[in-house]
Amino acid sequence: MRGRLESGIAELDSMLGGGLIDRSLYALVLDNMVGGRVLCREILYNHTLRGGKVAYYVLESSPEDVVESLSFYGRRIEDRIEKGLWKFISIEYPALRDVYIDFPQPRCRSLVVDGLDILAKDIVSNVRDGGWCFLEFSFLANRYELDELVKFLLYVKRGVRAYGGVCFIELAGKLVDSRRIDLASHLADCVFEIRGEETELEPRGVLLVRKFGEKPESIKVIPFTIRDTGVVVHTLQRVA
Repeated sequence: MRGRLESGIAELDSMLGGGLIDRSLYALVLDNMVGGRVLCREILYNHTLRGGKVAYYVLESSPEDVVESLSFYGRRIEDRIEKGLWKFISIEYPALRDVYIDFPQPRCRSLVVDGLDILAKDIVSNVRDGGWCFLEFSFLANRYELDELVKFLLYVKRGVRAYGGVCFIELAGKLVDSRRIDLASHLADCVFEIRGEETELEPRGVLLVRKFGEKPESIKVIPFTIRDTGVVVHTLQRVA
């Protein structure tokens, strides 16, 4: 039986029954990109506080975006980057070659991805090295055929299962084809859908736990607020 891993957010761990499920592939379906990324980045940041490693794959954002976002909430990762606990990998897709040549990404290693096999093996290599992985996958998910996506997701899933830790695959709910989201949700061990709530006060969101391992459960609806000090999870859970 797979164990549990602390997210570093005590209220979230409690509502998940003890934390994240170890050795798992997570599909993150984000309706609210900013709120969803803030929550996930805080989980990754907390992992580095315990001496853990993070491999963060960027395509649609940049390392500066991530560093700046975390700094808004008092989370500074410059020292973790220097120590090798947090590393960025810039995904370079051939059709966007001019972008990478004219505007190279600092603070990161480049990975030319002309096929998902290269990306899958790189991710599993970082997982084997003890890293928790985060992948901005929306653009690539729309570029490849379904059978290629199946092979990619299964390879990463089995790599995480073999070596431990977690891998988050980010999918923008409004941008990615519904068949691809359904496929990722089917193959992933866990599915988190994150939605934003409009408010004039603090940014709010809800985390819908649509799938959490193999145990059949009702959908958990976990509300959270983004404050100056970071993410605050509210313990009054709703069940859909």
